[in-house]
Amino acid sequence: MNIHPDAVKTSETWKRVVCAIGSLALVTVLVVIEASHLRAHITVGNLDFFGMAARVNLLPGTLSAWVNGFYPVGIPLLLRLGVAVGLDVVRSGQIASTFGGVLCLCGGGLLAWYLTRSRAMALLTMAYLLTTGTILFYSGFEGTDMLAAGLQVLALGVLARDPRDRRIVMLAGFVNGLGYLIRYTALVMLVTCLAYLLTMALYHRERKELWTVLVYSAGFLLGALPQTIPSLLVKGNPFYQTQAYHIWIKLYADSDFVRANWQKPPVRITLWELFWLDPGRFVANWWHEFRQFWYTVRVPLLDQPLAQLAKAGFLFAALDARRLSGEYRALLSFFVVGMVGVLSIFNIDTRFLISLVPVFTVCALYFLWRIVPSRIVLGRIRLPVSLLVLVALLGPLLRISWEFAHRGEGGPHAATIETSNILHAAGAQTAGEVLSTNLYHHDVASPTRDRFGVLYQIQAPPTVDDLRQVALESGYRFLFYDSSGGAEYYPQYEKLLQPENCSTGFTPIWVAEDRAFVAYRLEPDEPSPQVAARVDLTGGISLLGYDLVISEDQPVGTGSRVGLYLYWQTTDPLTESLKVFVHLFDVQGDLIAQHDSVPALWTYPTYLWEVSEKIVDFHPLVFNETLGRGPYTICVGLYNSDIGRVPVLAPSGTPTGDCIALETFTFDQRR
Repeated sequence: MNIHPDAVKTSETWKRVVCAIGSLALVTVLVVIEASHLRAHITVGNLDFFGMAARVNLLPGTLSAWVNGFYPVGIPLLLRLGVAVGLDVVRSGQIASTFGGVLCLCGGGLLAWYLTRSRAMALLTMAYLLTTGTILFYSGFEGTDMLAAGLQVLALGVLARDPRDRRIVMLAGFVNGLGYLIRYTALVMLVTCLAYLLTMALYHRERKELWTVLVYSAGFLLGALPQTIPSLLVKGNPFYQTQAYHIWIKLYADSDFVRANWQKPPVRITLWELFWLDPGRFVANWWHEFRQFWYTVRVPLLDQPLAQLAKAGFLFAALDARRLSGEYRALLSFFVVGMVGVLSIFNIDTRFLISLVPVFTVCALYFLWRIVPSRIVLGRIRLPVSLLVLVALLGPLLRISWEFAHRGEGGPHAATIETSNILHAAGAQTAGEVLSTNLYHHDVASPTRDRFGVLYQIQAPPTVDDLRQVALESGYRFLFYDSSGGAEYYPQYEKLLQPENCSTGFTPIWVAEDRAFVAYRLEPDEPSPQVAARVDLTGGISLLGYDLVISEDQPVGTGSRVGLYLYWQTTDPLTESLKVFVHLFDVQGDLIAQHDSVPALWTYPTYLWEVSEKIVDFHPLVFNETLGRGPYTICVGLYNSDIGRVPVLAPSGTPTGDCIALETFTFDQRR
């Protein structure tokens, strides 16, 4: 039966429209899933991201600020743009990663289309990627991982269209060059693609194809200009980077990356110099990593059932001369083997191999598509069996996307938020005032999510008292010490987990019930209150003054806190255990918040106080809702649980009441 050409043209047009709509729908679903998953995620979960965010305020300063051997300029520029439009760096980083996920889906779809010429396969590839845990996770993980991978996959998909067309090759090189602005591993793809183009030119014995090598290089350099030009001017090398430093840590460090002495390896060591330090060790490490990728499942890129078919599918596609041209088979082989081979020099890590996920997905689907009968004819009915099988296998994977969208980020992120809120309520104004043993702690109230100082940044002294002096001299006013990062790596300070036994100068501001961590304000040798207001109480006790701090919790609108430091002193030895009460009253005189405890958050009972010693006593008040403007009055005092409150004395020495009204304030005045 002859079909009219117009009908064929119309049918083809409709197929393109349906494919475009389907692709747009899948991309939209990815964005919705990530937005749902990250709706309450406002903290940094990627340690590498701190280094990128720290450069936001340095750009666009001196040209040297554009050059960093570890992190290219791309992400810092995008973060700076996000901050300029009112976003914080975490949201900006998440948006960049989600955009990378979109590019990854599109690149995978293009690769499937050009290899199979089946729009159904292209859409199925995108759908499978949408249900892959690796893609879903890294599409919301702030950092370079997903955006770099997305640009690389898109560049590969563009190149697959026609590796002989110079315009296509130029575009593919340009996209890969943009990837170089995000992560230096784009150089690996550059070498891989140049080797592929050169091999194809030699195989076809056509001189004009040699131009594709130069064209791809030109496109790459054009896309990478914002990084290569500053690197050339500042370092004299357009491709300056210090990744060999990390390889040295991998090869020669005596322990893991956290324990490693980062000052020991030479920062400027080159890969060639590293190789000649110990060629045998270098090659052995490479072979170990390369072999493990192929013979183990240590790096699970795909979810079941495709995980079992990925490598077999790749081998099948690379050898399927019957259906795939030599150019496509060579492209797949060069890309996969080249990326794995070069990255094995350092470390086979899922983050570096995300760009392989779409390739292995395409190969696994292609494998099933080829080994399952394409269709079965039942009378007048023709069933596309292979496509039905692929759709059926997709069904169970949909739960991955569903569960991911409905599972908000928790865990250490919630702890980081609480730590930041408590430290602000205790008076910390900037991240530079806090020293922490937790590597993930940072200022959640800062748009640039400034990281707290970490203990390995200072020369750790031998004793707790020396640590206080060194920290104060370095500009730190607060210290967070925990049983994991602290006691494990700095056991000489384990005494800090028992604030009852700590020396003078450490004011507890947060004590975990199980003593898993303790946070302190570090006091000078002679602490003095911001507001001096001496009030005497019966028994020789005096309140010398106080510090009052009011802060707003993060996320904005979730609550407020009042932090109060009381400065006590006694002229007589105390034999009873008194408690401190802190009451907050509104303008009507109603009690709206209170905090009662043994001084120093239950760690320094009054019967242990020494005569003439200045005791700094912290009390937090937490509100689930943001405080109104006020005014509010804050009152404090002491009491015995059995007898009652301790009388307050007038200057003449006569009792005047049983509480001390410190001040009346409004929220706007104190914030």
